[in-house]
Amino acid sequence: SEYAQEDIANWITADTPGHLQESLTLLNTISEFTADRITATFKDFAKTQNIKIVSIAQPLRIALIGKSSGPGVFELMAVLGKHETRARVEKLINFLKKN
Repeated sequence: SEYAQEDIANWITADTPGHLQESLTLLNTISEFTADRITATFKDFAKTQNIKIVSIAQPLRIALIGKSSGPGVFELMAVLGKHETRARVEKLINFLKKN
């Protein structure tokens, strides 16, 4: 698999696919796709969902680079751009549906 199995085991829960799906919606709302805006948007989301930011950040990092260790996930999104970020998140959602 292109995703680190250990990271999938550690960070993916039953809630993750829903969080990733909501992340796609959130990404659409960010007009200025900078690390600061992305960070603020996801921090707000985590607060309203009453979840720790790490429980969404780590699955997102796995979606983006295939593992949970690496550069800051929101900076990574800003560098990859909205289109590529969405594509990689959708790919992980589909992977999780099948596994």
